[in-house]
Amino acid sequence: MIVLGGDSSYRLITIAAHMFLEPFTPPVPLAISLIVSGLVVIASFALIGYFSSNSRQSLPYPKLNLSKWKFVNYIAHPHVASSMRLISVFLYFLVCLTGLLGSDDPLHNWAPTFVWVIWWVGVVYVSALIGDIWRLVNPWAIIFMWIERFLGFATGNSRYSPVLKYPEKLSYWPAVFLLLAFGWIENVYQDSLVPSRIAQMILFYSIITWFGMFLFGRDTWLRKGEVFSIVFSVLAKCSIIEVARVNQQCGHQVRKSKLPLSSESPERSLGRINLRPFGVGLLDSRRASISKMVFVLVLLGTVTFDGFSGTTSWKTVQLGIQNLVTNLVLIDSFGLIMTSLIFITSYLVFCAIASQICGRTIDVLNLACTFINTLIPIALAYHVAHFLVFLLIQGQLIVPLMSDPFGVGWDIFGTTDYRVNLTLIRPEIYWFVSVSAILIGHILAVYLSHKVALGVFPTRREALVSQFPMLVLMVGYTVGSLWILTQPMYVVG
Repeated sequence: MIVLGGDSSYRLITIAAHMFLEPFTPPVPLAISLIVSGLVVIASFALIGYFSSNSRQSLPYPKLNLSKWKFVNYIAHPHVASSMRLISVFLYFLVCLTGLLGSDDPLHNWAPTFVWVIWWVGVVYVSALIGDIWRLVNPWAIIFMWIERFLGFATGNSRYSPVLKYPEKLSYWPAVFLLLAFGWIENVYQDSLVPSRIAQMILFYSIITWFGMFLFGRDTWLRKGEVFSIVFSVLAKCSIIEVARVNQQCGHQVRKSKLPLSSESPERSLGRINLRPFGVGLLDSRRASISKMVFVLVLLGTVTFDGFSGTTSWKTVQLGIQNLVTNLVLIDSFGLIMTSLIFITSYLVFCAIASQICGRTIDVLNLACTFINTLIPIALAYHVAHFLVFLLIQGQLIVPLMSDPFGVGWDIFGTTDYRVNLTLIRPEIYWFVSVSAILIGHILAVYLSHKVALGVFPTRREALVSQFPMLVLMVGYTVGSLWILTQPMYVVG
C-alpha cells in the first residue's frame, strides 16, 4: 500500500493500476441519490418522447465552422501534425526504455504513470471531447507508415500490398479478445504496475500490431484489429469536433466525426473543422456487426468491473469464493469475464423483450446491433466518473517524472521536488461531477435510443413502446454505476 498522507478523505492507495478515495461519503443519503437519479432518467425519457420530432429522417444539426479562426488553422497545420507524430514516437520509445532500464519503483518510473494515467485515461477524455486524436498520434501506425515509405523508396513500389485479404467473418473479433486481455492486465494482473512488465507487454503488443498490419494492411488492421484505435474511435463519436474533408479538385465535402487519419497526406485533402453538438456522431441507425456489439459491451463490462473490483463488496465475494478457489488471480479473472457476460446477456434479454412487445418486426440480434451505439455514452460517463480523481491526483506524478523519467536522480526541468496536491479536487466536487457525468451519459443514451428507434420502427408508437425495456435497462445502469462509485474501497496492506 502507498499512502500519501493528508486529510482522511484523501487517503490515496494504490491497488493494481489504480488510485482510490477511501473513505467517500456522498453529501446526501445514498438511497435518495439512487432514487432521484433513476427518476431523472425516467423523466428525461418522458420529455424526450413527448417533445421529439416524429420525423424518421436525420435532421441537420447546428455547426460552427472553426476553420475561419486563424488559431484553429495554426493547430491544424500539417507541420503541427508531423511534430505530434514525432513526439508520440519519442514517448513510445521513452516508455519502453524507462520500463526496461529505469527504476523498479512504479512511483519513480515514467512508464506506469504515463501508460495508466496520462495515456489510457487522458486519451479517452481527449477523444470523447475533441475527436479521435489517436488516429493522429498512434505510434504503431506511424512507425509502420515510416517503414512502408522507406521500403517504397528503396524498392520503387509506392504502395504496400498486404499479404492476405482480411476475412470478413473475422470482423472485430480480434479486437474483442485483445480488449479482454487488456482488461485482464489492467484489473487482474498483479504485475501491471511493474515498469519492466509494462515495457515487455508494450513490445509484445507491438509485434502483434505490426504483424497484423503486415498481413492485412495498415488501415485494415487499424479498423478491425488494433484495439485502442477502435476504443478511441468509438468514444470519439461523442466528440464536439468534426472534420469535413474537402477535395481540392471538385470541392466535394465528406463529413467525418473524427480527426483525419494520421497517414493521410495533407496535400491530398483539406479539413474543414466544425463545432457540433456533443453526441450527434452516434445518431446512426445502421446495423453494426455482432462482433462490434460485443466489443462495446465488453468495454462497458471491463470499465464497470474496474470500479467494482476495488470495493469491499468485491472483497467479500473474494473471501466467499476462496473457500473453493484460493487463487485470487483466478477469482478476479472469473469476475471480469462474468461482468462482461452479465452486460452482454442483460442487453440481449432487454432487446428480446423489446422485439417481443413490438410484434417481432425486428429480430433480437438486428435490434441489438442497431442500438449498440446508444450505450457508448454510458461507457464514457462511467469512465469519466471512475477515473476523474485518478487523473487529477495521481496524474500529477508526471510533473516530477518529467525531470527524472528513469528514477536515477536527474532533475532535467527542475520539477523533481514537486509534491502531489491532494486537495486539487474536494469530495463534494468529485461527487457532483461524477453524478452529473453519469446522468448526462444516460440521458444522452435515452435520447439516442429514441431517435434511432424512430428510424428503425415503422410507426412512432412502435418506436416509443420499444424503448420501455431499454428505459428499464438504462435506469439499472444508472443506479448500478452510482452505487459502485459510493462503495468504500478496501486497503491492501
